[in-house]
Amino acid sequence: MSDMKRTQTQTQRNLDSLEAFRLWVESQPAGAVVGRAGKARLCPLANYLGRGAVVRTGSYELPNEFRLQALPPWAKEFVFLVDRQGMRYDGLITRDIALQLLFTAEHLGSTSSTD
Repeated sequence: MSDMKRTQTQTQRNLDSLEAFRLWVESQPAGAVVGRAGKARLCPLANYLGRGAVVRTGSYELPNEFRLQALPPWAKEFVFLVDRQGMRYDGLITRDIALQLLFTAEHLGSTSSTD
């Protein structure tokens, strides 16, 4: 049992799939805070990636990897929107706010990636 638990906690998520992130957000209880705006270690994407992840405007870093990885276009837009819109909500990003911002980011990110 402890081996299975250890394996699950060692599994790292990544930002390759917008759909996987959306499913994670949707799985959170209604009204739940999924992250904080302006906090690299507490933004919704960092919380999705797991403990120790850091998400900045254009890149992210997973714990123990010591290398920055570029954010995909949708994630760049999402981080921008979270930080901008988060000011309206005292920095707290709830499940519903995250889903609204993700919808916008998805469309902006797909537009910017076709340039």
